[in-house]
Amino acid sequence: MEYLISSMTGLISIIESRRSLQETKVMKALTLLGMIFIPLAFTSGIFDISGKYAAGETYFWVYFAVALPIVLLVFIMANTVDKVSSWREASR
Repeated sequence: MEYLISSMTGLISIIESRRSLQETKVMKALTLLGMIFIPLAFTSGIFDISGKYAAGETYFWVYFAVALPIVLLVFIMANTVDKVSSWREASR
C-alpha cells in the first residue's frame, strides 16, 4: 500500500512539474510581447501620433526612428538584468 502511495505521489509531482514548465513558457511569451508593445505604445503616446507624425504624413518615420531603439534598449536592459541576477546566484 505504501508503495502505491509513493508511486502516485511521484506521478503527481511529475505532472505538476510539467504543468509548471508550460506556465513558465506562456509567461515568457507574454513578457516578450510586453517588451515589444509597451515601448511602442509609450512612444506613440509621446508623439501623440497626430498631425505631422500621423501615418502617411511627412514625419511618420520619426516614430520608428525613436521607437525601435527604445525596444532594443528594453531588450538589452532585460538581458543585462538577467545576466547580473544569474551571476549573483552563481556567486552564492
